[in-house]
Amino acid sequence: MYRGTVPDVIVERDIGAPPRCIEEVADHIRREMLHPEAMRRYKMRRCMTKLLCGVSGSGKSLAIRAIHRRMYEIMSEATGMPMDQLPPRVISVRQSQVLSQWLGESEKNWDRVMDEAEQLADEEFKTLDGRSMLLPVLVVIEEIDGFGRARGHEAIHDRILTTLLERLDPNRQELSQRLIIFIATTNTPHLVDSALFRRIGGSIEHFGRLGRRSFSAVLEKHVRGLPAASRNGCSQSAIWRRNVDSLTNWFFSRNSWDQGLVEVSFAGSTVPLVRYRRDFLTGALVDRAVQQAAIVACRAELDGAEPAGITLGQLARAFDDQLRGIAEQLNQDNIGSYTDLPEGARVVSVRRIPQPDHLSFEFERE
Repeated sequence: MYRGTVPDVIVERDIGAPPRCIEEVADHIRREMLHPEAMRRYKMRRCMTKLLCGVSGSGKSLAIRAIHRRMYEIMSEATGMPMDQLPPRVISVRQSQVLSQWLGESEKNWDRVMDEAEQLADEEFKTLDGRSMLLPVLVVIEEIDGFGRARGHEAIHDRILTTLLERLDPNRQELSQRLIIFIATTNTPHLVDSALFRRIGGSIEHFGRLGRRSFSAVLEKHVRGLPAASRNGCSQSAIWRRNVDSLTNWFFSRNSWDQGLVEVSFAGSTVPLVRYRRDFLTGALVDRAVQQAAIVACRAELDGAEPAGITLGQLARAFDDQLRGIAEQLNQDNIGSYTDLPEGARVVSVRRIPQPDHLSFEFERE
């Protein structure tokens, strides 16, 4: 049971390209709490399952924190209680907490998780004006591929998979009539057993690399409120708008300066696939690059540099450093974790493309 504070993640403020799953879950909870009679008239199940698929750093954890926040905002709206006075309603399940080397213990651990969630969903909450309400429960299953791998890998996974399929069946009366939201995550959906994939994947949200529009939106969120260096008297918002546009064009322009970061060769193909810097962009990488640029700018200001603030060149170099760092560790075994590859293709080699010593003229002349 999570007993910490409600995450301070506001969708409009903190997520540049919010996935649709956040509002889908929020709408379901709102309808169940404020209009349950309409939901029953249409025979809608109270239970909801979602599977978030995507590579590390693509925003799954941030989306879950946003859902956590939205759930508490809706509970506060429905009960009239401040969020900090509402009871714990989030259960986070990790592989290390459930899997055991002892025969039968893993299944019992998963049964305990489900029993706790169902009991919590049945607890009545008294509002200040005397109303009794049932509050939603959010169950987050991290890296579900660790629990429910395809059958035949290991006996322990086969046993717990049977329990998972039984307890997570949304048609099971004990589950369908309770307002429990199950959100599972995986970086490797191909490892999840097909039956479990269908069961937990009542709705599947795919998290991928950032495209042009989403990169611009995410970068704009990360730099908002940070000081930007200015020599021309423009407003901070105008400078950041120009800088975000410049970096977006730097990565995504058709006439891009980028000649490629790596070449990927596949079995049975004589033509390697070029992967450019834009093919590795994720929300986590944007966050790291902005933090790196901020550190450099802060140090420069303390050393007396003028004008104070983050320059476009500092930000561009931070992105370049982060991407070169990724390229240094790429090989045929791990590249699929860093960029999208053709489905079913077998990588036989990864060649790093030599990079220029300096960035393009537009950034270096600052």
